[in-house]
Amino acid sequence: MNYRDFQQNNEELKNHLYCVGTVYDSFEALIEVLGRLKLEQPLYMVYLAQKLFAQEVIIADSQIQCSEKMPYNQINVEHIHRSVN
Repeated sequence: MNYRDFQQNNEELKNHLYCVGTVYDSFEALIEVLGRLKLEQPLYMVYLAQKLFAQEVIIADSQIQCSEKMPYNQINVEHIHRSVN
């Protein structure tokens, strides 16, 4: 992968993340409004839709190979330990 491909993939990823963030923020705003109006059934349905949307985003992300997203290996966080003082 050369630098130009990395830049193009980076821009594409930024656009996708912006769209996902916008949709998620819209869910949050709708949940807030429905909560203030005390509309329980629509609030619950929007909450479920938000949860399903998040699951689909995570599934779509997990289907993309890490090597295609970044030109370096993923860090294995299971072996990193922090000491809390």
